[in-house]
Amino acid sequence: MTKRQYAHFTGVALLILALLLPLGVVSVPQVAEAAFNPFGVADTKVISAKALTDHECDDSEWHFVITQVADEASAPASIEVHWADGSVATVPLDKFTGGTAHYSTTLHLDSQVVSATATIYASWSGQFNLSHGPCPSTPTPTPTSTATNTPTATPTSTATNTPTATPTGTATNTPTATPTGTATNTPTATPTGTATNTPTATPTKPVGTDPAPTPTATPTHTATATRTPTATPECPGIVPDPYETDNSGAQAKPIPVDGSPQSHNFHHKHDVDWIRFNATAGNEYVIETFGLFGGVDTVIALYGPDMTLLATNDDADGKASKIVFTAPATGVYFVKIYAKNVHLLQCNNGYRVRVTQFAPQGLCACVDWITFLSNRDGNWELYRMDIAGNNVIRLTNDAGVDMAPARSADGSWIAFQSNRAGAWNIYRIGAFGQDLLQLTANAGNNTDPVWTADCGSSQIAFQSDRDGNWEIYIMDENGNGQTRLTYDPAADEDPFWSPDGFHVAFQSNRNGNWDLYRVDITGTDLVQLTSERSDETDPVYSPDGRYIAFRSNREGQWNVYVMPAEGGAAVKVSGAGNNLNAVWSPDSRYLAYQSDRNGRNDIYVAEIASGTEVRVTDHPAADEAPAWDCNSSRVVFQSKRDENWNLYLVDITGKGTPVQLTSHPRIDAYPMWNPGEEDASRMGLGMLLGNR
Repeated sequence: MTKRQYAHFTGVALLILALLLPLGVVSVPQVAEAAFNPFGVADTKVISAKALTDHECDDSEWHFVITQVADEASAPASIEVHWADGSVATVPLDKFTGGTAHYSTTLHLDSQVVSATATIYASWSGQFNLSHGPCPSTPTPTPTSTATNTPTATPTSTATNTPTATPTGTATNTPTATPTGTATNTPTATPTGTATNTPTATPTKPVGTDPAPTPTATPTHTATATRTPTATPECPGIVPDPYETDNSGAQAKPIPVDGSPQSHNFHHKHDVDWIRFNATAGNEYVIETFGLFGGVDTVIALYGPDMTLLATNDDADGKASKIVFTAPATGVYFVKIYAKNVHLLQCNNGYRVRVTQFAPQGLCACVDWITFLSNRDGNWELYRMDIAGNNVIRLTNDAGVDMAPARSADGSWIAFQSNRAGAWNIYRIGAFGQDLLQLTANAGNNTDPVWTADCGSSQIAFQSDRDGNWEIYIMDENGNGQTRLTYDPAADEDPFWSPDGFHVAFQSNRNGNWDLYRVDITGTDLVQLTSERSDETDPVYSPDGRYIAFRSNREGQWNVYVMPAEGGAAVKVSGAGNNLNAVWSPDSRYLAYQSDRNGRNDIYVAEIASGTEVRVTDHPAADEAPAWDCNSSRVVFQSKRDENWNLYLVDITGKGTPVQLTSHPRIDAYPMWNPGEEDASRMGLGMLLGNR
């Protein structure tokens, strides 16, 4: 049973049972992993490179790629390349990145590749292409008029750019030029009887009846031949975009990092556009193309300040491209953009490109009040009080159930989920109960809101089944900009922001059991963090961003584990029994959680660096759902020690007597202080529904 059954959960008595249920063990059948052999049969085959004529133009090197290679050891050690001038060379493997093998050489740049072959394992099914290399020069348009056998003289005095005669019978190898004085009756002065179709024609003997030596056209200003600014013969009327000429890193045009777009086109099939931007170390940048038309399918490549290739992307969203990266150093970064399938380009084509910077913000000051759930006024509502248990304020007031609060980093707002309108939706209310706003309103259920932790941020992550199954979404604090981050038929649930606001960790059963994943805020760069056969759930980032705590039943019972934020080996920090509801201290030194190892739930604290575990509470009644104070020295929790659920505060040394904060005859439970989201009540409901 999954969280989509929230829609059928209408009995208030059943919800109260869920909120008060002791958190037990969820048993999920384990799925055996099948052995994986990436090579299939132990055989090989010879493959040939494609795109030998429709490749990107780059006069600096020949660059071949073989995609979808199982691993570096499976990539061909070299490829054999043949050129039109008869040369043959063996090009070794240059590098291996993301399943793609790269082969580069600077040999025979003045010729053209006619074939390239490699030997690879028989089950390989990727692509072998010439990515970029020199392209043949594009000829200038043929003049329609016929030139005389001598340069046309202008009727004025010698113009600044008029060719001068030289006593030779052979024309020089310079581009044709048009004088800047009075216009002649032909577009170019050439020493032949018929205008040539190349910029550097060198006839061995002038054509004509005059036996005298034909003067050579030698312009005083020599032009440099280039392929890019001229119109293509297929589309003679296409106008280059205003950022031309931008055909190399040296010609890259600047682009701001505030998301402002630029409009470009490919004015001939080998056109390449370059942009550059200033980046600050530690900031994240999103580079993306969008608004493609006219057969455009972009490929983008990111280069560092030293022109080292950092990343490439082909199809992030249909035919558009996107790269997300964190700048390793402050400096100027370069992006090359080119068309993938040049034969599909139409004369009227174009795309837009933008670069958006995301700078991490600092942490806000810790709030000095506690949010909690209570039915003291007849139904489940949200309340707040100061840290001494005084000045209780009712924040919500509705006949529905309001639960799962999450506080904005600056303490101004509280997001929560409520079924007051039937389905579960997410609402926002001010810190004193003012300015209620419904953030989601669709046919599905929207639950588990959590704010970004960086001060000044205004985004909320949540889960929704609006598209048929549970997926992870983000939105602005006012409900605008709702964006789906995950796409999988399985359930993606329980989002938690990274402290820098760049990533969202979540749990998913897409492989048959619950594992942890991380996705960036653009919905790309999905990373699987755990891959055990057991279940790993409830990811929680440490405030310093270095670690993720989670619970796992890999040893039979539920235990608390810690792993690096990027994934990797996990360390168990809890002792015997079932250990749940782990929360980090604000200084990232400790984890507090509840454990039933002694037959009932008590509060424990583990110091991560030393591995020391301390039992903080010891009472015959149940103590559950811990949350931290601002100084990482005390824990607030719920307890039934006076025959009723109330809130208490205790020192983490375990030597002090807990201080009772509430004493209402009804139920006060599920405190939220630090971190700024409360997860225990969600787990209670999830346990009842069978998916947590």
